[in-house]
Amino acid sequence: MYNRYRKLIARRPFLLAWFSFDGRVNRMQYFLRSLALGAVWILAVAIAWYGTNALFDLKMDILGYILTAAFLLAALLIVIADNSLMARRLHDMGYRAAPIMCLVYGITFVSPAIDRLLGASGWVNNAVSIFNLAVTCYLFLGKGER
Repeated sequence: MYNRYRKLIARRPFLLAWFSFDGRVNRMQYFLRSLALGAVWILAVAIAWYGTNALFDLKMDILGYILTAAFLLAALLIVIADNSLMARRLHDMGYRAAPIMCLVYGITFVSPAIDRLLGASGWVNNAVSIFNLAVTCYLFLGKGER
């Protein structure tokens, strides 16, 4: 499956720039592409907002379903593009991306359960949010090889 994905991406330069997990990006490329993904995310949320309002106002029209489906597809593509960008930035900084990304996402997904086990005070989620912010700042500010 992954080899088919790599072959599909390799034949299209635009897709290679946004969805490849191979290669490197420098700080400026990472910053600009992150801004672009953020803008696309805001647009996707605005579209989804309209779609879900159409759904939950009991107007069950086809446009609401189409906009919600478009949001889900856009969200999936944005997550894949963001992860590939993060992986290539980690490669540029001299790290192997897979273990670090597994650590970051593992901590993020497990933290609500740990917080609930420890009494649901919220400090675990807050600590994980600070950790994720620190990782993001390190990716923006850390010196790479390019």
